Amino acid sequence: MTPGVIGRPDSLCDATATQSPKAQLVSGAVATAPHVLRIVGADAVVSVIDHGEGVPNEDREAIFEPFWRKSETTPGSGLGLAIARELMEKLRGRIWVEDTPDGGATFRLLFPKAQ
Repeated sequence: MTPGVIGRPDSLCDATATQSPKAQLVSGAVATAPHVLRIVGADAVVSVIDHGEGVPNEDREAIFEPFWRKSETTPGSGLGLAIARELMEKLRGRIWVEDTPDGGATFRLLFPKAQ
């Protein structure tokens, strides 16, 4: 399934700048989930939803720290979410994680309207 974007990212803010945090988040989700759904709504929020094991409440801030990984066996460098958060902050937006109904994690990226 190919993720789709609804709306005009170029009208939200610089399209090139918005691609990097989305790419970091989506590439991680694609690696761990069978499918990814991205939705851009009227509030300029992108959601990446998976139905995996989710993110425990006690890890929800730590996952955005550079080099954080759940364990030594977790693949990757632990930089993807840290990079996504830094880029979202530079865009004056934010990124966070919530529970997905029926299990999993939903990552949300809030993009500010272009000035």
